[in-house]
Amino acid sequence: MPRSQIARTLSHNLRMYRDAHGLTQEQLAKAAAITARSYQNLEKGRANPTLQTIDLLAKALEVTASRLISLDHIRLSEPLGTFIAKFEKAFLDAPVGANLRDHDGVIQYRNRKFREFYHAPETSEGKVDLMLTLTGEARETLRSQLSAERRGMASCYVNYVPSPDGQAQLFYRFYPCQIRSQNGSSTYLSAEYVAPVCDDCQKNYYQFCAILLNCLDRD
Repeated sequence: MPRSQIARTLSHNLRMYRDAHGLTQEQLAKAAAITARSYQNLEKGRANPTLQTIDLLAKALEVTASRLISLDHIRLSEPLGTFIAKFEKAFLDAPVGANLRDHDGVIQYRNRKFREFYHAPETSEGKVDLMLTLTGEARETLRSQLSAERRGMASCYVNYVPSPDGQAQLFYRFYPCQIRSQNGSSTYLSAEYVAPVCDDCQKNYYQFCAILLNCLDRD
């Protein structure tokens, strides 16, 4: 995994979870049994952590190690519309499939890469209602995911849809990141990394995270 990409994801999550626990950098470093300088470098995204360090930090923050290196939640410091405009511009020609979906199962935006392997009827505004597109088990999988997201939970899941010829089925893996407003606790959208399921379908996940973090206002 590229250092700059995974380090930025870890940096974002360390700040988020540390703030949630009301800890200073020094307090968290002590709880994780690492030096304050080492922790500061990690939170600034300047260091590449070992698996042992990630495990120590995860235990100190009472989360799983996978949560620390996954981009599951973002609270905006800017208006939602501003973020959406940045997202569309950043992902338009990105080499990874990405979309923004609401909690009713409607894809509000999908980039060109996603359109290459996901063909679905859309409205005049370019939106796709997945509940009308998916059938059977795929719809039930999505329904369960939407229910979890409404409760503030995000997790990886696999979904599948008919291929363009209507015969075989193609499989897709989704990595939703919950986008929350700058005020309040309501979750508005899920940003998703999308790829056909294969042996290396996760290889571009941290590239997706890096592009997504570039959309945030860091003033």
